[in-house]
Amino acid sequence: MSPTLICTHDDRPQAQTGIKLLVLSLADHCPEVDVLVSCPAPDRKFTAWLQARPKVQIHVEPSYIGKEWNVKPDLLLHCLSHGYRQVIWIDSDVIVARDFRDLLCNLDEETIVVAEDFYWAAYAFPGGTVRAELWGLRPGRSMPWTANTGVLRVTPAHRPLLQAWKTLLACPAYVQAHQRAWYTRPIHLVGDQDVLTALLSSERFSDVRIQFLRRGKDVIYNFGPSGYTARERLDNLTTAPPPFVHCSGPKPWDAPQDVSLIGNPKAYYMRIGLELADYSRVARRYREHFDRNAIAFDMETLPARVFRGMAGKRIPLQGLPLSIFHGLGRRLRKAVGFNYWPRVNANIRAGERPDGEAILEYSEAEPMADRSTFAQATAGRFNAQSSS
Repeated sequence: MSPTLICTHDDRPQAQTGIKLLVLSLADHCPEVDVLVSCPAPDRKFTAWLQARPKVQIHVEPSYIGKEWNVKPDLLLHCLSHGYRQVIWIDSDVIVARDFRDLLCNLDEETIVVAEDFYWAAYAFPGGTVRAELWGLRPGRSMPWTANTGVLRVTPAHRPLLQAWKTLLACPAYVQAHQRAWYTRPIHLVGDQDVLTALLSSERFSDVRIQFLRRGKDVIYNFGPSGYTARERLDNLTTAPPPFVHCSGPKPWDAPQDVSLIGNPKAYYMRIGLELADYSRVARRYREHFDRNAIAFDMETLPARVFRGMAGKRIPLQGLPLSIFHGLGRRLRKAVGFNYWPRVNANIRAGERPDGEAILEYSEAEPMADRSTFAQATAGRFNAQSSS
C-alpha cells in the first residue's frame, strides 16, 4: 500500500467531468499514488469509468449526499482510518499540471498543508482571528491568509483537528446559514474553509504547524480571469508552472456554446475567459476522453485566438489582457465600496454567533453519534453570544 492517499468528492452529476480530469491528470503525474473518489450515488457509466482506472478506489457512502464540500473532515477521517501516513484532499475542480510531491516530501507529521486563498479574497478579512472570535473560540494566533482547502494535506496527528472541524460543520448556526446564498452568510460561516481557518487560529490548535501552498506559484486560481493576477502571470514567465490549477469560478464544462458578441455579450465574455483559462489549457491534453462539447476545448472566439497568438510560447501571458481588464473591474468595485462583508458582523442573524469553546468541550465529553443527534443536543444551548 502506498503511504499516501489522494481523495476527492462530489455528489453533483455535472461535476463528473472535473473528477475525470483530476483522475487523468493524477495518473499522468503521480501514477504510483492511490486515489479515492467519493461519490455517494454514482451512475453505472461513471462507476465503470472509475473502475477501469489503475490505483483508483470508489467510496460510496449514501450519508454524504448533500454535504458537498462539508464532507471533507468526514472523508479525511475515513481515509486515515485505513492506515495511510498522509492523506491529500484535492477539490474536484482542481487539475494537476505536474508532479507536486516535492512540495510535501520534507514535512513532518505535525504539519498541515493548506493553500493561500486567492488574491481578491483579501478584501474579506484575511486570516483567522476574526473568524475564531465570531465562532466563540479563543484566538491563539494570527494567520496571514484564510486557509483555502481546495488542496489539503493531513496526517493521523491531525485527527483531533479534523474531529473539531466536523463538529463545528454540524453546528446549527452553520447549518442555518447554509440555507442562504454564500454571499449572504456571515464571514465565519461562508464555507468549510472559514471554519477550518477559525480552528487553526484558535488557542486550542495554535500549536499545529501550517505550510501554505503559495498562490500563483503553487496554485493557479481561475476564479474569473483575474483570479490568476497579472503580477502572478509575469512572475511565472521564468519559473516552472504551478502544479495545481483550481477552477474555482465558472467551469469549462459549463461554457456557453455558439454565442456571439452582439447576441449575448456577457456569455461571449465568459466564453473567452474559459477558453483562455489555464484549467482549460491543461484539460486539453485529455480531450480524447470527452465529447467535443463537454468542455471549452477549442479556441472558438476571435479574441481568445488573438491573445494566444500574441503570447506565443509565453503561456502565462495568454490570459493577461483579460486578467488586467477583469482586475480593473474588481478594483473599481472596491473603490466604490462594494463588498459582501463591509463589516466584521455583516450578515449575522440570530443564533449565528455560537459558543465554539463550549460546543467542542461538549463534543469531546460526549462523542457525537451522528450529525442530527448532535444538532438537536446543541440547538439553543450554545448561542449565548448571538444576541450580544
